[in-house]
Amino acid sequence: MRLKKIIGKHIPRVTQSDVYPKAGEASEKLKAVIPVFGEEIINAIIKSITTGQVRHGEIELVSLTDPKQIVKVSFDNAVGNKDIKVQLSGDWKLSQDISVDNPLFSPVNGIVYRKHQPTDEKPIVEEGQIIEPNGAICAISQTKNNIWHLQLPPDKFPLGGILTKFVVPDGKEVKKGEVICYIKKVE
Repeated sequence: MRLKKIIGKHIPRVTQSDVYPKAGEASEKLKAVIPVFGEEIINAIIKSITTGQVRHGEIELVSLTDPKQIVKVSFDNAVGNKDIKVQLSGDWKLSQDISVDNPLFSPVNGIVYRKHQPTDEKPIVEEGQIIEPNGAICAISQTKNNIWHLQLPPDKFPLGGILTKFVVPDGKEVKKGEVICYIKKVE
């Protein structure tokens, strides 16, 4: 992020890259199963895939919860680059709080607002609604005068996307890099 000097103080200047949330890589889908299988094991799997320690394989995880849930993780990174193919299967998909769609991450720290104005009845985008490329998803405020709309990244979603799950409650703080929502690509 570039800084602009005004009256002896440095204030952050919003660039075009800050307007769009970062879309998750394929391996980020694994983070969706953390509520069932635990953060430590999932992060270890992600690390082994993204660092190239393991290029392809299949792992089956069984939860300690009752009833037991199973996830099978098949992955392939034969070339050793960022294009990782990850396929998740198993009965954990029955859990209501897990999404297998593309996560979008906050580009900054701030407060998330789902509505344009507090008096609005409906959010900017509702779950299940189609978002056009460059379409607004929510607003993030770092300060009273530094508010902007996050938009659907057109390079990752050229035909648009469907909001499948919004993770951060309206008016709550989000940290840079945290998941804001999950978007399904329109094919």
